[in-house]
Amino acid sequence: MNLDTSSLALVVAGMAAVTYVSRYPILFLAGRFGLPRSVMDALSFVPPAVLIAVILPSVLLRDGGLQLDWRNEYLAAALVTAFISWRSQRLFLAILCGMLALWLWRGLLLIV
Repeated sequence: MNLDTSSLALVVAGMAAVTYVSRYPILFLAGRFGLPRSVMDALSFVPPAVLIAVILPSVLLRDGGLQLDWRNEYLAAALVTAFISWRSQRLFLAILCGMLALWLWRGLLLIV
């Protein structure tokens, strides 16, 4: 199915409108009346869960399949990043270490 630019823009705008209309009443009411503490505690786990759901497939799936070996440079960098983030609680340091690990791992793979 090929869409021209105006049709694609219309589809995206329609999806945005449906998403907004379906979620706004809930957010409006929640902001007005407040949510129970248990719901707020449960909602605090949503951002990390979404982040993992987005990142994990791109880290683990290489060349059309699951790659859990030492040649997966994305997995090595993700493990370094997760460890540094967990130990230091400093996001920028974790990102820098993850990027450095990725570059070093790629260099190691070129040598081997």
